[in-house]
Amino acid sequence: MKITVITPATNIRHAKKANRSVLNQDSEHEIEHIIVNDGFNPDQFKPLENTARIIHLPHNTGKYNNGNWFGHKIYAYISQLLDTDFLCLLDEDNSFEANHVREVVLKAEKYGIGWSYRKIIDNLNRFVGVDNYESVCSYEKVNYLLVDTSVWCFARKQIPELKYLEGEWGADRKLTQRIVGKFGHKYVLNACTKNATMLYKVVDQNKKARFLRSCNFLIPRPKHLSLKLYRP
Repeated sequence: MKITVITPATNIRHAKKANRSVLNQDSEHEIEHIIVNDGFNPDQFKPLENTARIIHLPHNTGKYNNGNWFGHKIYAYISQLLDTDFLCLLDEDNSFEANHVREVVLKAEKYGIGWSYRKIIDNLNRFVGVDNYESVCSYEKVNYLLVDTSVWCFARKQIPELKYLEGEWGADRKLTQRIVGKFGHKYVLNACTKNATMLYKVVDQNKKARFLRSCNFLIPRPKHLSLKLYRP
């Protein structure tokens, strides 16, 4: 069984942590980590050459309308060139817990797709909460399902679905909608491990506050935060 994790990257600081989390997986199968340098200084990625396969792109593909950077085009197109049985996605500023790949691959073996819930951490790596909001599709809070890009695992036959991942904000929502449309809502929910094994970093403080209002807590809820639900 060949398992691959692909990560679009802009800098060594983020990519190094993502790579470390891939190396720490407890899967009995070998996992190849492919880090795609999206047009940035290639020399900075040399320290990772012994632990990951580095692909350097000559020009940046992720800048959208001169705004935020997105790695969706790398997921969409480079994924189609890979020879692998299972493909996991991992943004450079996120990371996996040790059991993540093993669990999502087990689901993908059965359903063709697999995914997990996500834990929310802040820019200091402090635990914020477990997302029981969008990626669990709690109808008491939202009436849609969002599977974060970094929790997906695709079996070989389903990797072509990634070519529909658009290079803009909200592409993860569009991909989720497409997969739900193809397989059905219940099928996609059954493909979830039900465990929060991806660490999702929230840097923006407003976005962090939204998650604080919507997450299940393993830490006390700050008193100054309202319980009013955030609706995008």
